[in-house]
Amino acid sequence: MSSKEILQILKDETKNQAFEEIIKNYIEYLSIGIANFARICSSDVVVIGGSFVHFKDVLWDRLLKELDRIMIPMEKEKVTIKLAMLSNDAGVIGATKMV
Repeated sequence: MSSKEILQILKDETKNQAFEEIIKNYIEYLSIGIANFARICSSDVVVIGGSFVHFKDVLWDRLLKELDRIMIPMEKEKVTIKLAMLSNDAGVIGATKMV
């Protein structure tokens, strides 16, 4: 399944219940990971990049809502969650700068 097909399914009004459950679990586990990372590293900012950026139109609000649900109030005030400005190219650009 291509990313364009997945994005179309995500945007489709007649949602597939099984697919919706997969997305719900994905967002739940991702938000747990982000919250734990922010807690352990005492981060002020967490930047999310990679393929997630391609699906931000559909997944971003869900992720923020789930983070709001699971993070303690003190963490929510301290930590800012952002999307990577370089999208999926951040790793390649960083590797190039190291050379």
